[in-house]
Parts: sequence; C-alpha cells; structure tokens
Amino acid sequence: MADKTQKKGFFQKFLDIVERVGNKLPDPFALFLGLAFLIIVISWIASLFDASVIHPGNGEELPINSLVSAAGLQFILTSMLDNFTGFAPLGLVLSMMLVLDSLRKSDCSIMRSVKQSKVTAISRYIYSSIRRYYGEPRIRCCRGNCSP
Repeated sequence: MADKTQKKGFFQKFLDIVERVGNKLPDPFALFLGLAFLIIVISWIASLFDASVIHPGNGEELPINSLVSAAGLQFILTSMLDNFTGFAPLGLVLSMMLVLDSLRKSDCSIMRSVKQSKVTAISRYIYSSIRRYYGEPRIRCCRGNCSP
C-alpha cells in the first residue's frame, strides 16, 4: 500500500483540481440547454445594438438577427434538423447511445444475442468499448426462456 503522506506532484494536483471541478458540473443536457439559452440572449442583445458580422468567405456584412423574435424562433425550429444531421458523428453517437441504453434496460438479453450473432456489423473494438461502459450482458429470462 502506498504511503498516504507521499507528496503529490504538480500534475497530480492539477488533475485533482480538474476532477473536483468536473464533479461539480451539472448534467451535460443541462449544460447544453444553458448554453443554447445563453446564445439566444446574446443574439437578442446584439440585435438591440444593430451589431453585424463579416462573412469570412465573401466579406459580406451580415446583421445579427434576434432569436427571441418570431422569425428567430422559426429559424431555430426549421434549421434544427439540418444542424443535427449536418454533423454526422453526432447523429451516429446519439443513435448508438439510445439503442444501447434501451438494450441495456430491456427485459431480454439482447446484448448477448448481438455478441453471439455472426451477422452483426459491430466490430470487436466497438463491442469491447460498449462492454466496458455498460458491463457484461446479464443473464435474464424473457417470457420464460432463460439465456445461458
């Protein structure tokens, strides 16, 4: 067992601080909502001062539109899907997390079936990462049929 009176180095102290601060952060979904709300407020304030930005591609000056107005709300709702699907890795990761969480909570041991399936498209690396995060599939009974 390591001596508890051993002095910590600078890097270990830094990591301890990062861990403490990270543990105090709210849920990622709450952070996302908070930052989205902050962007909406900033756009409203910038539009009050008639601020504008320069488009980096063509040098055109573009006014900042308020996201609080009816047109801004319409822009948010109509461009939401394009923003989501335009960033391909985000859709894949969120879809996989949703599927894996539902598999983990299901009554049948579907993860065991996926593991034993020869027709699966999941590589060994991805499956091992999933197994490390969610744990080994549990043996469960589904409608009286228990999987070994």
